[in-house]
Amino acid sequence: MHTVTTQDGYKIVLLRIPYGKSKKHPKIHRRPVLLICGYLDPLLTCLYLQEESLPYLLADAGFDVWIGDFRGTPSSSHVKYTKTDSKFWDFSHDEIGYYDVPAFIDYILEVTGRRRLNYVGISYGTQVICVTLASRPEYNQKLRKIAHLAPTVVTGHCKSLGFMYSALLSGLTGDVNLDKL
Repeated sequence: MHTVTTQDGYKIVLLRIPYGKSKKHPKIHRRPVLLICGYLDPLLTCLYLQEESLPYLLADAGFDVWIGDFRGTPSSSHVKYTKTDSKFWDFSHDEIGYYDVPAFIDYILEVTGRRRLNYVGISYGTQVICVTLASRPEYNQKLRKIAHLAPTVVTGHCKSLGFMYSALLSGLTGDVNLDKL
């Protein structure tokens, strides 16, 4: 476990899985990959299936795996506020994308000595990396590849009948007003 402090004072956690269970060649420079999963408990979400989960599969495949656990989770804290202070909870996905994800990326690159890393966003993790790259474009140069798994989407304003039809059939949305199409 690594603790990272963001520019706005949140102490957030990174879990590192530096190599797979085989531990073959543990001293080789493995490419780092940052995983950010669901919103409620990113660490638990990523590790839920234990050895069959994506982080362990990536580690066994030769990656240096890092899992980000952002602000507002049980392991997070703040340099000034406690969790009972309302200011501790005054954030949105914008702050997570603007402060937390860049803090993770910079920390991992510093520890590993690499210039770029891979990123896997699962659900909420797909949203916050988009905030990062839109609000801090310099981070585009720090990422090698990005994978979006189960991306979060809002379809309420979508005008494409083809997409809406497939979304309805697959259960992607529950708030579609077909009268407006």
